[in-house]
Amino acid sequence: MKPIGHILQTARKEKGWTVSDVSKKTRIRTKYLELIEQNDWDALPGIAYTRGFIKSYAETVGLVPERVMTLFRREFDDVEKRKVLPDSFVDMPARRQGVLLTIRDFISKLFS
Repeated sequence: MKPIGHILQTARKEKGWTVSDVSKKTRIRTKYLELIEQNDWDALPGIAYTRGFIKSYAETVGLVPERVMTLFRREFDDVEKRKVLPDSFVDMPARRQGVLLTIRDFISKLFS
């Protein structure tokens, strides 16, 4: 699955628009649009603003906002869940991946 930022950036480029063009149409700062395209969620002002920015960006470049938001929720939730796990679990060698998947499934159920 492609990251949300890549999907939005591709749609923007297909229209031949710059980030500045999208900024003028959405009235979202260029800086925030660039952060979205880089999938840098932590640098954005907050989750409520980020959701609004993504929805507006998607509508502007001709994507279905509901589909984009569904993908964003999946991506963002995965990022947030990874923050809970210690680095030793996330960067575990391949031979121990089975254990990691079991732990991830368990944590996933906790956050569902």
